Amino acid sequence: MKPTSLFPTLTLFLSALLLAGCGGGSSTTPGQRSLIGGSLQGTPLSLSQVVSTFAGTARGYGSADCVVGTAATFYCPSGVTTDGTNLFVLDTNNCTIRKVVIATGEVTTLTGTVGIYGHADNVLGSGGTTFNAPFGITTDGTNLYVADTINHQIRKVTIATGAVTTLAGDWRFGGGYLDSTPGLSLALFDTPLGITTDGTNLYVADTYNHLIRKS
Repeated sequence: MKPTSLFPTLTLFLSALLLAGCGGGSSTTPGQRSLIGGSLQGTPLSLSQVVSTFAGTARGYGSADCVVGTAATFYCPSGVTTDGTNLFVLDTNNCTIRKVVIATGEVTTLTGTVGIYGHADNVLGSGGTTFNAPFGITTDGTNLYVADTINHQIRKVTIATGAVTTLAGDWRFGGGYLDSTPGLSLALFDTPLGITTDGTNLYVADTYNHLIRKS
């Protein structure tokens, strides 16, 4: 199914969250690179006093990949995580996951079908996979773990191939609540937004269930 634009839907969704007094957002744990081979965990960042554009075109939305990061386009990107070499960005309104090479700024599309929202997995590679307004992302360095918000699912993406599988949640319920032991795939979520890892477990902000879930 192809919407003319997901932006109004996403805007209304986020506005509803704010009016309800719930926070949105997604990212990774500060210092998470240390879990996969980077700096020491918990070491404060040494930030420059400069803000610059690394990738994307200001006020210009789209889905263009480019070897020059500032010539690429995104459409309402939300979550971002890193393996220390690349950034992995949830391009929420494009329903894709984009890869940005930190050393060069080059932007490519890792997986997802631009402008098509759905719930299709592909265990062989990235072709034909679909998401529905994914909002939270984290990584263990080998896989990406995605809070696929409007599908009410947790998806796993193999970085090397772009293959996508569903770990937990069922889009057909339109949001629900169910813990599951054993059988991760049987658990239900309602509009998960945030996700992170401590290197051993996944933690999910299960927004409309008002819960933090752990796997």
